[in-house]
Amino acid sequence: MVHRMEPQKEAAESKSSWSLETYASYYAQLIKGHTPPLEDAVRASKLEAKEFFNHGIITRGCRVLDTGCGHGRSAIGMMDYGIGGYTGLDVISESIDFCQKAFAQVRGFDFRHLDVHNEFYNPNGKQKPSEVVFPVGTGAYDAVIAGSLYTHLGTKQICDHYLDESARALKPGGRIFCSWFRSPPNQVTDDLVRTVLTESDILDIVSKRFHIYFCAGGINDDYNNQWCLFGRKK
Repeated sequence: MVHRMEPQKEAAESKSSWSLETYASYYAQLIKGHTPPLEDAVRASKLEAKEFFNHGIITRGCRVLDTGCGHGRSAIGMMDYGIGGYTGLDVISESIDFCQKAFAQVRGFDFRHLDVHNEFYNPNGKQKPSEVVFPVGTGAYDAVIAGSLYTHLGTKQICDHYLDESARALKPGGRIFCSWFRSPPNQVTDDLVRTVLTESDILDIVSKRFHIYFCAGGINDDYNNQWCLFGRKK
């Protein structure tokens, strides 16, 4: 059973002197990547973090690896739950540059560019996606977050490799959150903008490494309706 504590009114120690105002000032200058209205992004982050907490993905003091961190949106909500550390990876160098500035005052938070080739997101990337090694230690994290990552990797084989790296980064019994477009209800495609795998393929590669204990969403083919899986490392 996961021992949980109620979130603190003030952010945990990891939040340090971070302020939304500082984040907003940099956010207003962004010209690349996913940039919804800031209020919407923050609201979504807090709702997501609450779900992560309620389902045992994050706990107070845990170390989190965010594989596909974008502009650090997920990190905002998780700070309210007193996580012990956070590493964000992304293939878009501009997103990492932004996060390094916007979260510069947060103790225990760091962001690293994953220079992986992706025709849509990082066409000049030097690493092959099928051979990438996450720049993190083995067994260094309690949780891996992969929101809207496997929806852009193209093939089952590459997704399988990324799950391998995620499992390597996790401690025994560590947790993973990952989201997918599945078929049905969507049509299978290896499009990097919106990758869709069969449900059986997703379950095959996730279940090799993780016990899936909760899932939600992905019940219709609405454009952004992703199938969210919560798992524990075997």
